[in-house]
Amino acid sequence: MNEEVFQNQIQSLMESLGQERIESCLKFWREAFDATGNSRGDAQVVYPLLEANLDKLDDTLIKVLKVWLPFSFSYFSSDEYPVYAEVVNSLSNLIRQFSLGNQAFNLEIAITSREMILTVLAHDTFPKPWAATHSFLGNDYQDRIFGNPVENITSAINHCQKALQVYTRDAYPEEWASTQLCLADAYGKRLSDDVADNLKQKITCFHNALQIYTREGYPELWAGIQNNLGTVYRTEMLGDKAENLVKAIFYYQASLQIYTRDAFPENYASIYGHLGIAYKENQEFKNAYHALATAISTVESLPSKLTNISGNQAKQDFAEPWIFLYYQIIAVCLNLANDEPHYYAQAIEYIERNKARNLVELLATRDEERHKEIEAEQRQLDIANRELSLGNLLANLAAYVEKLEATGALDESIVKIRRENPARQQRQQEVIKDHLSKGSELFTQSNQRLNQLQQKQSNSKLKLTQTNDYISYCQIKDLLTNNRTIIIGWHLDMVDNCVVTFIITKESDSPIIFQSSSEDMDSLNKFYSEYLTVYSANKNLYQSDLKLRLEHLSKILHLNEIIALLPKDCTQVILIPDRFLHLFPIHALPVSSPNRQGEVAQAESPPEFITLLDLFAEGVCYSPSCHLLQLTQGKKNLEFNNCLAIQNPTQDLAYALVEVEAVCNGVTAAEVLVAEKATKVALNEALNNENTNPPASIHFACHGYFNLRSPLQSYLKMADGELTLADIFDLDLDQCRLATLSACETGLSDHISISNDYISLPSGFLYAGASNVVSSLWTVNDLSTAFLMIKFYQNLQVVQSVAVALNQAQLWLRDITKKELETWIEENQLPLKPAVKMGLRRRLYQLEDDAKPFQDPFHWAAFCAMGQ
Repeated sequence: MNEEVFQNQIQSLMESLGQERIESCLKFWREAFDATGNSRGDAQVVYPLLEANLDKLDDTLIKVLKVWLPFSFSYFSSDEYPVYAEVVNSLSNLIRQFSLGNQAFNLEIAITSREMILTVLAHDTFPKPWAATHSFLGNDYQDRIFGNPVENITSAINHCQKALQVYTRDAYPEEWASTQLCLADAYGKRLSDDVADNLKQKITCFHNALQIYTREGYPELWAGIQNNLGTVYRTEMLGDKAENLVKAIFYYQASLQIYTRDAFPENYASIYGHLGIAYKENQEFKNAYHALATAISTVESLPSKLTNISGNQAKQDFAEPWIFLYYQIIAVCLNLANDEPHYYAQAIEYIERNKARNLVELLATRDEERHKEIEAEQRQLDIANRELSLGNLLANLAAYVEKLEATGALDESIVKIRRENPARQQRQQEVIKDHLSKGSELFTQSNQRLNQLQQKQSNSKLKLTQTNDYISYCQIKDLLTNNRTIIIGWHLDMVDNCVVTFIITKESDSPIIFQSSSEDMDSLNKFYSEYLTVYSANKNLYQSDLKLRLEHLSKILHLNEIIALLPKDCTQVILIPDRFLHLFPIHALPVSSPNRQGEVAQAESPPEFITLLDLFAEGVCYSPSCHLLQLTQGKKNLEFNNCLAIQNPTQDLAYALVEVEAVCNGVTAAEVLVAEKATKVALNEALNNENTNPPASIHFACHGYFNLRSPLQSYLKMADGELTLADIFDLDLDQCRLATLSACETGLSDHISISNDYISLPSGFLYAGASNVVSSLWTVNDLSTAFLMIKFYQNLQVVQSVAVALNQAQLWLRDITKKELETWIEENQLPLKPAVKMGLRRRLYQLEDDAKPFQDPFHWAAFCAMGQ
């Protein structure tokens, strides 16, 4: 391209996109090019420049490069073309691997740069850089986000084949082998044409690469190809499945000759995982169990790497392949248990280990964030020390001058100046005082914050050690304090696509298992999707249809069949849901099991809608996992003799006052943080006040929010900001028997990710030390919630069991008539404001005396008791 053509095209871009924009893009590219060339492609040099110019990594730069790069070769002699092309390719590699910015544009910039190189470099005159650029494009087009996927893979194959015109086995053996691997990947991704032929081509490319990448010469590459061949034979539909699995097992075992646990622990774990899956698919369940157990034990021995990965999605993408190993071994245990029932207990243990590991990873991420906070506070402490040092230095200097003056050792001219300018001396004293004052204040504050952070870090490490101790099945049984208490848990099996329900009793050596069909799992997934859609789009429809939806869910989960399997004398149940089952009020699901509903049906006033709550007189409660349940056990049975209440920090909750008065009624000591005084600072002061006993209960009458994208940023809204889940993990609530989160959606958890499915605000309070947590599953009604909370706290004064007190309050609210409610309000002399009384009368006015205003599950079923 000559200069006239270049200037015309650049001018056209400037007219359409703006001169300043085009010039800034050119300047940025030249700087990035120089940085790449001078540093020989050092990412530590180039990436800060890219990060400072994220706004330029876009379509405008692509348009500029299409004009600039072909012309830029004119600045060099033809002998220098290969070097110039090498630097452009190096910069393109850095941009396509850059984790910030828009990944689609980053990759497109790399593709455009290389394609512009090929407009100048020809096969005949510059064969090696020409082939290298085609080889790079072969990789780029496989990952390309823009364009047609089928056409992109076709382009990738074409570029690889062009590279192989130069990269022959004899002339460039390493480049030939590397391009064979790129071509193998491309054939594996090609969706069009003959699938069987694509697989054969892929396998052929792998074997071609092995001609150069021998075990002796390139052990790691050789082992990687063995692993890839194993995965091809395990996953692809080519020939006889049984024969393919035998080949897959052979290749996986071969790769383990190089990928040992000591030298390559991550590869070792990954390949043993693949090997276990191959054994499972080949019906060799014992071998599958041992291979998967080896993979998991290796993964669990590795330090967490999530703290070194930026971005929540990236963390999730890194963690979930390892998590899938747990799902595989659980499925293997369930298969083995058909002949050897003790494997059912093994399945439960691996379910628990999976959940515990997810929590450990989350807490490790939090510890890394706190470490950064400690470093920042230490820098503040350094500033304070410098202020103090400067102040002391100036003070010492002033004292020295005064001493010289007093002894007559100071020059007379200086003495004269000092005596004639007393104001100057006064200002000097003020400067000294200011430095000392600022330094002292900053030192005190920073030192205090640093000590607090270090104490939290120390406590967190202790808890992290406790969390990392996996719970055994025998320990799970020990959580059941008597023969009347049972655990019902669920596992949503993604491997065999079924719902697994396990029932744990104190006396049984292995759990009772109910395994549903894949059709039930499909129905459950559909139910979950529809439930969320309606809840998000139409709250009124959600409320009116909730009862019917719960009936449908009960059938999908086969709740009647499960209840029929329970011991006749059990009176208390602990529910442990899995993944999105945490969203649903399982305690409110209807049942019609003849084995257990007889007593309810014979009651004086039997309910129209018999639920799980009606069947268990000693309560229905929840726990995220058996391990977190274990953390709540063994604590003193504290009385509710003092409480701390957070009342309406945002000043927009009409019934908060009524709730809080009910909370404080009957306790010997109560501290209430009201409205603008309900701050995070005040909360921490109240929890850490050495002059008072720690609160036995904490009540939050405020708003809450669960953050799906970043669970640690979920929060309860305080007057001065957000009390996040990360903050809650840091609280010391070992003396707290109950934390009540009387707000909307405070019981929600991450129902999308398989790695964070039980990370929630209630889990945070349990981890912080609270024995019990009460929280909600949806946007609740303010009036019915106020009545429920008042009755709940009244019950607590009598029954002393959080689960029973809440359950009884829920059944009371469900069954109470209009007349009974009016009498109850009058008898309890509730402090309702005139406007609230008017609104209540309007709600009840048209109802008959025997009508039940809150019998719909929407009003009474939202809250769950979690913990002891």
